[in-house]
Amino acid sequence: MSATLRAEARRPELPPRRPFVRPALLTGAALWLYLGVAGMWSPRPEVTVAWALLGAYLVPAALVLESGRRLWPRDRVTTVMLLRTMLLGSLVAAAGAAAPDLGASSGPFPLRAAAAALPAAAETAVVALAVALLGRRTTPTPRTGLFLGGALGAGIAAFTALSATLQAIGALSGVPLPAEMSAPVFLEGGVAVQQAVLAAITSPVWGALVGAAVFGSPRALAAAVAGVLLTHVLADAAFLTVGGLLGTSPAALAVQLLLTAAVASPAVAAWSRRARALGHRAAEDQGSGGA
Repeated sequence: MSATLRAEARRPELPPRRPFVRPALLTGAALWLYLGVAGMWSPRPEVTVAWALLGAYLVPAALVLESGRRLWPRDRVTTVMLLRTMLLGSLVAAAGAAAPDLGASSGPFPLRAAAAALPAAAETAVVALAVALLGRRTTPTPRTGLFLGGALGAGIAAFTALSATLQAIGALSGVPLPAEMSAPVFLEGGVAVQQAVLAAITSPVWGALVGAAVFGSPRALAAAVAGVLLTHVLADAAFLTVGGLLGTSPAALAVQLLLTAAVASPAVAAWSRRARALGHRAAEDQGSGGA
């Protein structure tokens, strides 16, 4: 009995858990469904834009809010700071989307492969640089980098999802579809759901892995960057290849999602191990009063 009491006394007190994220996610999902249905009869483009924005940012914002619930006071990072970092990630993604096209569709294969890998390399480099700069305002630890990098990646994923949804809306707007095909809103909704799932397992995970390595050893940073870059390029290749071969039918969207998720799964597993290890270390430091 005394040993049990001593173990309980040494167990660190966890941060307070507020039941907010799940109700907010469910409420946002219900509102997204309502706006999608309303867009079928409403002629106002604002409804469609609001539907696309909500669908793109709902899951990334929920991830950031959930991350905020897991912060310790000694991390010197707040939920508001993570939300601002997510917005910064979206702005970075928008700036990258506005960059001129390098014409990766022509030329020899090595040149096309390098051009196709350039966006992934640029995203990885920007995340590492931004985490290094933002870390100066916090406690520069791998755990802090994990949160900041994940928030940056969430912003990038949200902008990517928004772009994909708007492209689907533009491609199907005013186009007469065969009678056997679903209504455009269902196809557009399928794209939005697909992107919402990918938003949880791609850029936020990659950003968190790179961010956690920024404040580690140079060898760990190089390994994280190489692994994330390879996963990013392979996931993009799988996504684009399946989309080009199968089109945009519901079955094609599902196959595209499953294959891309399979390629991204090793990075998700690495992120889970890394986050768990850093969480245990932070809990022990909090319980012992260490720095």
